[in-house]
Amino acid sequence: MARAFSQLCAGGARLALKGALTLGSWTLWLGLSLLLLAQAYIASKDELQVPTFVQRALLERLAASGVHITFGHTLFDPSGRVIIENAALTLDGFEEPIATARAIYARIDPWALAVRRFEPLEIRVTGMNVRVPAMLSASGRADDVIQDLDAAIVPDRDAFSIEYLHCHVGSLAVSIQGKIRLGALPGPRGVPLPVAEFFARNYVPLIRRCAAAIGAISAFDQAGLRVRLEPAAGRGTTARTIFIADGVRLSTPVPLRAGRLHATGRWSVLGEAPDSGEVFLSLADIDLPGVKASAQGIEARVEVGSQAGKGAVGDLRLPIKSADLSCAGGTVDGLEFRDAVVALAPTGPDLLRAGPVRVSGKALFWGEPVGFDGVVDPVRGTAQTKFNASVAPETVGFVGARIKRDLGAFVRLTRSVGVEGDLRFDPGWKFGEVSGRLDAAQVFARGVVIDEVRGRFRFDGSRLYAPEAYARIGENFARGSFEEEMATRRYRFLLDGRLRPLDITPWINGAWWQSFFSNFGFPEVPPSASIDLRSCWIDGRQARIFLSVDGPGIVVLGAPFDRVRLTLFSRPQFNDGIRLEVTKGRGAVRGTFTRGLDVDAGPSSYNIDFAGTSNMELAAVAPMLGSGGASLLSPYAFSQPPDLELAGHLSGPKAPGGPHHVLHIGVRSSGVFRYNDFPVEDASFAVDLKDDDVTISQIKAGFAGGAATGRANVRGRGAERRLSFEAALSDAQLDRAILAVGNYSATRSLKAAPAVGSFLNEKASVRLDAAVAANGRLGDPSTFQGSGTAQLQGAGLGEVRVLGLLSDLLRFTALRFTMAHAAFKLNGTRLDFPEVNVTGANSAITAHGSYSIDSHDLDFKARINPFKESRTLPLQFMDAMLAPLAQAFEVQLTGKIEKPTWMFANGPANLLRNLNQPPAIQAPSPLKDR
Repeated sequence: MARAFSQLCAGGARLALKGALTLGSWTLWLGLSLLLLAQAYIASKDELQVPTFVQRALLERLAASGVHITFGHTLFDPSGRVIIENAALTLDGFEEPIATARAIYARIDPWALAVRRFEPLEIRVTGMNVRVPAMLSASGRADDVIQDLDAAIVPDRDAFSIEYLHCHVGSLAVSIQGKIRLGALPGPRGVPLPVAEFFARNYVPLIRRCAAAIGAISAFDQAGLRVRLEPAAGRGTTARTIFIADGVRLSTPVPLRAGRLHATGRWSVLGEAPDSGEVFLSLADIDLPGVKASAQGIEARVEVGSQAGKGAVGDLRLPIKSADLSCAGGTVDGLEFRDAVVALAPTGPDLLRAGPVRVSGKALFWGEPVGFDGVVDPVRGTAQTKFNASVAPETVGFVGARIKRDLGAFVRLTRSVGVEGDLRFDPGWKFGEVSGRLDAAQVFARGVVIDEVRGRFRFDGSRLYAPEAYARIGENFARGSFEEEMATRRYRFLLDGRLRPLDITPWINGAWWQSFFSNFGFPEVPPSASIDLRSCWIDGRQARIFLSVDGPGIVVLGAPFDRVRLTLFSRPQFNDGIRLEVTKGRGAVRGTFTRGLDVDAGPSSYNIDFAGTSNMELAAVAPMLGSGGASLLSPYAFSQPPDLELAGHLSGPKAPGGPHHVLHIGVRSSGVFRYNDFPVEDASFAVDLKDDDVTISQIKAGFAGGAATGRANVRGRGAERRLSFEAALSDAQLDRAILAVGNYSATRSLKAAPAVGSFLNEKASVRLDAAVAANGRLGDPSTFQGSGTAQLQGAGLGEVRVLGLLSDLLRFTALRFTMAHAAFKLNGTRLDFPEVNVTGANSAITAHGSYSIDSHDLDFKARINPFKESRTLPLQFMDAMLAPLAQAFEVQLTGKIEKPTWMFANGPANLLRNLNQPPAIQAPSPLKDR
């Protein structure tokens, strides 16, 4: 039973297996037949409609990437190639299409399609336009930003390769090739397409960048951009670019025209990338007509850093770490330069982002080097830089042309000037301050050639200050400071050094400086000087000068001296000589002076007041008194330099009240003093000059052992100039007086002086007292009129030759005279003696007569009483007895004073002679009528 059941089962199994094999065979043949029919259909057809499941797979993958697509017509073949025509793409959050494409070609994996998956192996796009939605557009409407995009993209797991991509962004032709690694980019849940997901995530920042670049791109002529994308080490993408344009034109922010541009670069655009890259740029030429600037042969090297947000394209602009620029040459507002090099480096992470930029560079201006190094903040408009420059002479003319002012009248450079320092611009590019140091030579400054100038300076736009300055003008040099206010043009010098004041005359407006210091000469070396000079370049009336001078070998008003010390406060209309000291040998003049001036009337309107003391030779001082100084002092001669006290006032022809000269001189001397060659000793007197009038007062002097006093006055002008004088002499020695007068008279008359013995026994001791007052025309003795007295006394009076001859005439008695007194009148060159009384121990003489000063002729008559002064009784008796005979003792004195003659006036022979001869007529003096 069991066996039979087993057999039955085995038979059933064989039957079932046989049926299954038969069914499978028929099924296979049926499938092959259907496949043959399908292939025959496909072979007979070029286009197939994309199957619905394929479309659904594509839409699901795109939706997972955030991209939605609509299309008008699709084509498909069993090999996996899909063509989509007239496609429109939208993104989540945007209602209107953000891109359209004429055709999209995709090659997909057919085995993936078998399991209803859309796996593109290649994607090609042609005729695609990418637009910016109206909500993101600056114009408020949807505008195409990327046009005519043709691309071939091959996905490769976490990356995709761009076999080619050509499009136009505005007028810029863009060509991209390479590979983008996407592994670092996060994606949403699901299974997105890499290319679609990348486009969806980066569309907004990318399209904004492109829209913003449209305006800038339009400035380039025939511009093209080639991009080569390369995977970076690790994950990320590096872009290598070449940008070329035939020219550049901009109207804002400043008008700009440029020639051919070529730029190459490398930087990270996605994911991980190198920390830095470089961009090289060359520009044939550039022209900025708005700022009158142009340049040629421009080259630049820019170092870029890694993008802050790696893996995103939210900001395609890479941070710039540094930039180096060079320029073959150019001009800036007429300022030519060449071989310029500039280096830029940010103080933060990015050169172009807000923040200061470190700038350094150098260039040649007119062949001279200029270098700088500093920090510039383009946002705030500030700069702080150090510079080192060699300023060419052409700079002065350039600056003058820019400020429309001829600076050549103020400063000219004959050599380059070395300048180094610091420059600062405050916010808004407002000039802040420049300071530093300069070194120059052969600088023409306002009519003065400065051989050498150096020092430190600081200028803040309103004030120029040089705290440490040195200048040399020939033998002149000075150290000190200088400052100037630009608005008022006021300036101030504080200097110490050596200076000839006239050498800086062009710096002082007005003629007053030259008219004053032309009185001083420094033929040897410039004097040591300290000067505080305040003035105004455009108004010399504001000048204020405090000057201290100490120098050897000076000439003052034509008078040479060994040394001068001067302390002066000066203004154009006033000079105050606080201290003046000039020395020559052992002598010195010390004093003060003031000098006033009417600036409008000119130098001849001066008023000078002065006072001082002197112990210097008069001849040394004479030139200081002007052309008449020598003649004014010529009558005075001292054996020893006198002590003088001087005070005076001088005014010029245009001074109020006209020209005047007032001078007071107090004189004290020791030794011999001669006035018009007349000698005295230890004289003191005061001389007062008032224009043409001269007064000599307080005269005290020693003469012939006695004391002389007096005064004199000269008045009038020309031929009518008159001299009046008063003089007195007391207790003088007659012999010395005769000698002095004799020598003086001989000198005046050019004759030999008589010996003292001609007038007096050399051993006689006679004292003389005299007084005289007279006046007449100066220089004409014949015009003088006056009167005086004279008295002689002494035991030796009888030894006077005139009186001593009486003893020979009257031999019967001894005449002993002790005193003589006479009053006289001066009448031209003749002295008239109305009465002369001579008395002695026993005799007396009364006389009258005259004496001719020029011819020395005597004409006296005298009565002699031999016993008039006797005190003894016998002699008194003799005088009484001889009184009736007094007429018989009348004598006459004639002849020269050097050889006098006494004779009896009433002798018999003389009486007969007088009766027989006619009266003598006295010849007038030849000088009387002069």
